[in-house]
Amino acid sequence: MLRIKSINPVLVFVVLISAMTLDSAFAAEEKKGSKAEMFFPIDNMSVPILRDGKTKGTLLFNLLIEMQQPGERPIMLRYAPKITAVFFEELYGYAATLEQDKKVRLRTVKTMLTAAAKKVAGNERIKQVLVKDFYRAFVK
Repeated sequence: MLRIKSINPVLVFVVLISAMTLDSAFAAEEKKGSKAEMFFPIDNMSVPILRDGKTKGTLLFNLLIEMQQPGERPIMLRYAPKITAVFFEELYGYAATLEQDKKVRLRTVKTMLTAAAKKVAGNERIKQVLVKDFYRAFVK
């Protein structure tokens, strides 16, 4: 009985050390070459669709800006307010052209927003803008 009691603390210690070492190794690997480093999110961009001074609907976008190189997130944080403002202007202009039965062309939106982001942050930083999620709501 004494032998089992002395093995349990040692076993627990070894298991805990192993788990901590693996977790820290995976965390370091994730930070170093993570795909998440390549993307900067711009969430919940809500753009009204206006006709004759009345709201006819809303476009809601969740976007990802794909960067050319990892590690540019701190720089993108500085550009985020300007990029968000420019995106809103572009999307507002696009929404003004939409008819009730007209589909939203996501490729057009992606191309338009990629050009806008490159104009603000530069071609060397921005690879493309991806539409992560999109929703169009109509007013009844």
